[in-house]
Amino acid sequence: MSPWSHTFCHSLVAAFVISFLAAGPFFLWHRDAAENRIAPVLVFFSALAASLLHLLFDLCQAQGIMLLWPFTSRRFVLDWIAHLDSGFLGILFVALLLPKLASLVGERSAPNPRAARKTWRILRPERHPRVYRG
Repeated sequence: MSPWSHTFCHSLVAAFVISFLAAGPFFLWHRDAAENRIAPVLVFFSALAASLLHLLFDLCQAQGIMLLWPFTSRRFVLDWIAHLDSGFLGILFVALLLPKLASLVGERSAPNPRAARKTWRILRPERHPRVYRG
């Protein structure tokens, strides 16, 4: 582990700074068109929630983070999961959500459920005779 890993960028102060930097363009560029703009406060709190969730996940790993960095250099660690486990959990999370996302795409692209099922039947490999099955 390098001495710079999980240091000042993984602190509460950095989470607020990164969230403010993410929302900054929305404060500056979207002043005129009020009906088509994204609320800068919504962007700030969304980025803050993502940053805090990232800190929470890194806090659960074995390396630890400098959560209160400008005030102390102490590393906080819960050591609940190993470093590689978060990658596997991410793959598992995507695998669990993929069927739901596929059904949403099917429902939105077709006007009725029967057409959505027909769309997914067309995409199955056994419907195409040119597919090599070895």
